[in-house]
Amino acid sequence: MRISILQTDIVWENKQENLRRLREKLETLRGTTEIVVLPETFSTGFSMDTSSLAEPTTGETITTLRRWSEEYQLALTGSYIACETASKGGNPSYYNRAFFLTPEGNALDLNLAIVDICDLGADFIQEVTVVGYDNYCVIKVDQKLFQPRDGI
Repeated sequence: MRISILQTDIVWENKQENLRRLREKLETLRGTTEIVVLPETFSTGFSMDTSSLAEPTTGETITTLRRWSEEYQLALTGSYIACETASKGGNPSYYNRAFFLTPEGNALDLNLAIVDICDLGADFIQEVTVVGYDNYCVIKVDQKLFQPRDGI
């Protein structure tokens, strides 16, 4: 399995331009990779202007990425600024929401909890557990970390 990690020059708070740039990169990856990992909040940058930038899972960003995942036959993962409307007229909630979209139309989204492990040596990390809440149940994802082939 081939995984491509994209580092992009994000245009601050400009979804349309960031999506346009992503599409150009996906064109070059067509047929060469199975999973594309996008930067955190790739479509807007890590902005605090959540009220104007956040969108639901049915919004432009995820709708576009679902279509491209199918079109380019690759899985896409990253995060975006998401919102959920509160029931009974309450204030909306905002999240840095991770997503994993497959070409077959399957989707997983989790509200991110950031764990900073930069002070730990990578040699000491055996396993990272990510726990997310998806409004239905708690999801636990265990990810075994691997070392690069050359040991660096």
